[in-house]
Amino acid sequence: MLKETKAAIAAAKKAGKIIIAAFGKKHETREKGSPFDLVTKTDIAAEKEIISMLSKKFPGYGFLAEESGKTNEQGKFTWIIDPLDGTHNFISGIPYFCTAIALAKGDELVCGVVFDPTRKELFYAEKGKGAFLNGKRIKVSDRAELQEFSCITSVRAGLKNESIKERQERFLNFYPKVRIMRIFGASELDLCYVAAGRIDAFVHFNMFPWDGAAGALIVKEAGGIATDEKGKPWNFMGKSLVATNGKKHKEVLGILGL
Repeated sequence: MLKETKAAIAAAKKAGKIIIAAFGKKHETREKGSPFDLVTKTDIAAEKEIISMLSKKFPGYGFLAEESGKTNEQGKFTWIIDPLDGTHNFISGIPYFCTAIALAKGDELVCGVVFDPTRKELFYAEKGKGAFLNGKRIKVSDRAELQEFSCITSVRAGLKNESIKERQERFLNFYPKVRIMRIFGASELDLCYVAAGRIDAFVHFNMFPWDGAAGALIVKEAGGIATDEKGKPWNFMGKSLVATNGKKHKEVLGILGL
């Protein structure tokens, strides 16, 4: 295992302790640009701890973090961090959230770590080395018919009316073709569920880098496919992400009208 992966795992677990210690309590929130995007002191505390731990071990690496933005843009390596993916669930007392950390060398993802502190589930992957859950190798599902697919999506609140209409039209075409659709509210963890074979497809049209960098790598290393809306290999700076078990990826893109 890479030293970076080991450090990311340690940082994710430490952030998990901070998050769990605050879970179920009353939280003060503030808006990040809109009433639909909230942050808590726990998000900030967890991110500071992650950055502190990784900075000490890898002082020349840059950061692209949800709460603090981008630093050291000249560095070859960049940590991509979501300290608390699923903040709204966390605030509401819903136990579906995680910490996600990925490392990129240029525009190539090297490793990804996602830790669910409520279930103590640690997902991780390194490029070319497979994907793992708590040390055991995982793989995507082998379901090959769309009518058997369980699918998951994430739709941001506060979208412009035309964006909402476009998404409604796409999903109205998609719903009748699959077994079930779900919105759980933490995209990095959603992607890990695809990697573990619990879910067969994930669709998101409005991504930020920290929403899927770790999870997308884990999906690919588990044998799945992650592309943008045009079917091109997903780049963590892209806005759309479709990740599947690979069995009906083109069909999913076609049904969604992408």
